[in-house]
Amino acid sequence: MKIMFYNWTPINIPNLGGGVAVYTRNIIDYFSKLNHEVYFLDSGYKYDRNQKPYLKQNIIELPINYFSIINSPVPAPMGAISYKMMELILKDEECLKLFDDFIKRFGPFDVIHFQTLEGISPNVLSLKQKYSKTRFIHSFHDYGCLCMNVRFWKKKVGINCVNTNEKENCYDCVKTYSVKSSKPYFLLRNGVAVALPKFMYHILWKMKYYNVKCFGSFQNERANRAFGAYRRYCIENLNKYVDLELAVSKRVKEIVCKYGIIEDKVVVNYIGTKVADNAIGRCLNHFDGKILTLLYMGYAEKAKGFYFFMDALKNINCDLSRNIIVKIASRVSAKDKINIEKLRPKFKDIIIYNGYSHDDFQKIFKEVNVGILCPLWEDNLPQVAIEMIANGIPVIVSSNGGAKELNAHPDFVFRDMSDFVSKLEKLFMKPDVLDEYWDYATPLISMETHVAKLMTIYENCF
Repeated sequence: MKIMFYNWTPINIPNLGGGVAVYTRNIIDYFSKLNHEVYFLDSGYKYDRNQKPYLKQNIIELPINYFSIINSPVPAPMGAISYKMMELILKDEECLKLFDDFIKRFGPFDVIHFQTLEGISPNVLSLKQKYSKTRFIHSFHDYGCLCMNVRFWKKKVGINCVNTNEKENCYDCVKTYSVKSSKPYFLLRNGVAVALPKFMYHILWKMKYYNVKCFGSFQNERANRAFGAYRRYCIENLNKYVDLELAVSKRVKEIVCKYGIIEDKVVVNYIGTKVADNAIGRCLNHFDGKILTLLYMGYAEKAKGFYFFMDALKNINCDLSRNIIVKIASRVSAKDKINIEKLRPKFKDIIIYNGYSHDDFQKIFKEVNVGILCPLWEDNLPQVAIEMIANGIPVIVSSNGGAKELNAHPDFVFRDMSDFVSKLEKLFMKPDVLDEYWDYATPLISMETHVAKLMTIYENCF
């Protein structure tokens, strides 16, 4: 097959774009090894001194055809878009033309698989009318088409928006992306940040000075209306032109359908991971009912549940806590370290790994009995949960997002603080529950299995 993949993140820049970028690299690697003709296009990140957007071919080691849209009128990631840019996106024709030119030159393609719409205008999907024999697929790895900060998480007040039913009220988050001063910030692609007055912002965009990325938006209702129009535009184009939507978990499907995506177009398709190839399928470290070692691994932020976890540690019964070792694999601030140290006397030990890589897993997972994953936002399908499970660490997860779909055991999903603490305490009374975990586990999906399923989807999605 002739397949084109799109993502905003350049494939040749490591440590950029999170789990979606890692996943995209993995599937491109697998498809290229299967002798398919693979193309990859990114947009929204690379800029130079030229005023106009243009296509550029990149040379990399992978046997694929790799191109970038340079100077895209739609910057990425999503948080870089101010309301003024959103108004321009709704009128944009340049991305549409470049995408069309790309398909004319290198197509026709059997499949175009969009990993995101960030970095391009949603009207690119309308090319389906022109290239009707090409299958248009879009994956919901996050909620970037529907949410200003891609998480359905009201950052300023720390609220899960999916639970509030506020489908259109994004004003608080639009304001969150505004700078405290009256000047919006611009970030040159070489990393130099400068503050500019508003009139310069408008002049730069009027002149199509695309070498800047704006991190400021203006605090008024116009911003809220602009984002509402952008969301509706995304939904309209997805529903009208995409052949199939892939949701990475059942929970993601529920959410995107709630916000307007046609249910019949959405198929749940769990992602494949390389760690699944070596999943051990049992407890790495057996719990004997005496010393319990917990692991929090991930970002130290509120939406990810880090501070929820810190509060939970305070609420654990002292008679139990002295038999608990807490491991924290996260880059924590100086203030967080101080608060963690205050908890140290309550526990048998607290160990901090201040930042980590996959090479550190063996050291981090040593003696760990159970992992803790407590996102407050609707985390689509957290990679860190899959990594812990594959390495033999049972995981207690919150009821938010897709992680709860990795295991059906009721003792490993919690609803709130008291439920979380009670489930931890239960492990001391019934230590064999950790061994039961694997009887309820959903098999992790290898990249080979995942790619084979993608091929079936590509061939039969009409």
